[in-house]
Amino acid sequence: MIGTLHKTTSPERLVSYLSADSDKAGSPRPRADLVMSNVGTDPRQIARHLRALTQLRPDIRKPLSHIVLAAAPNDRAIPDPIWRKIVRTWCKKMGYESFAAFCHGTHVHIVASRVLVTRRLVSDRFDYRRSEAVIRALEKRFGLKRTASSHLLDSSAKASHVTAPCHAELALAEDGQLSAKRYIQTALTELTSLPMAISDVVEALAELGVKTRTRFGKAGKILGFSFRYAGYVFRGSSLGHAFTQQSFIQKGITYDKDKELEKLKQANALSQEKAVVSANCEAQQVDPAGHSASAVDVKASRKSAGGNSPAKQNHQGRKGENPDKQRRNRRVETRSGKTETRPKAPPDSMRSPSPDDDLHSFLHLHRAKQGLIIDSINWTGFSQPEPPGDTNDNS
Repeated sequence: MIGTLHKTTSPERLVSYLSADSDKAGSPRPRADLVMSNVGTDPRQIARHLRALTQLRPDIRKPLSHIVLAAAPNDRAIPDPIWRKIVRTWCKKMGYESFAAFCHGTHVHIVASRVLVTRRLVSDRFDYRRSEAVIRALEKRFGLKRTASSHLLDSSAKASHVTAPCHAELALAEDGQLSAKRYIQTALTELTSLPMAISDVVEALAELGVKTRTRFGKAGKILGFSFRYAGYVFRGSSLGHAFTQQSFIQKGITYDKDKELEKLKQANALSQEKAVVSANCEAQQVDPAGHSASAVDVKASRKSAGGNSPAKQNHQGRKGENPDKQRRNRRVETRSGKTETRPKAPPDSMRSPSPDDDLHSFLHLHRAKQGLIIDSINWTGFSQPEPPGDTNDNS
């Protein structure tokens, strides 16, 4: 079984999309049925409950998680009762209380609130690794086809790990386009498949239009690499663990400081050209082969660069301010423009659902807690569900 995990914003948009009969491309889905929910029985009710939870923590920018659990290729068909057990077990192990799951045939989409009824957040510490460990256990429990573990669980897989393409990159590939990130990954994979000197790899990349910058430590020791193509820069680790110095050593890529240090420094000097990006985030620079970087690479390049985002700069600029000014006021502004106090959390005397409760009792108790939240929220200005947009969906 394969799992993906995203964090997102709008419950109305996501629930509306997951419950629709067609996907983004307009292709009909084999099914779009609600198979498990403890926050409602129809899409509008589910969105309303999840919206209530998000209003408990207006300071959280992405209060929802969007999880996809898919059966491995050529695996047996999974009936709905098994899907329900899989969804409930996964959410319980990961710490989610409020969730709903829609089945699209060979996979299910789970929309879950990261905000608990006590206003605390579901921990996202090592969530990708923990999720994969839970999935491996579910495969064994239900006799599903095993999927090879990623580098998060299997350290031996790091030498061949390549960052998976995002949904936007997959869309570009369907149109016959290649992102700058994917172009660099493909070139590096081919060039490092056989043992050779690191300076030869750098020269071969230069012939393909990829400029390499090597980061040195004391005494000329190589610490890491960054790669520039079509005006965009990516750290080796952001492309995948297979493109770090440690993985290069494991693959037999050698480095002779006395012979190659000057060559690598010369390559560094050639990689200093400034990235050229237009105001609408489209690349202006096109390589000789005709591949141009897309807006997909802008986001990946900025994330790879690290620390240059406006949000982070603003945060750094506020470090010297009075700590009292950085504290968030308990009073928040609603959509209607009025200021009001956040609703109080349900009393501690309300028991959380026990793992030993049967499904009926679990849903009954959880909906009772959700009802208190709904009643305490000021629903002035509550909008209708928005049309489907960017939902991080891979169906």
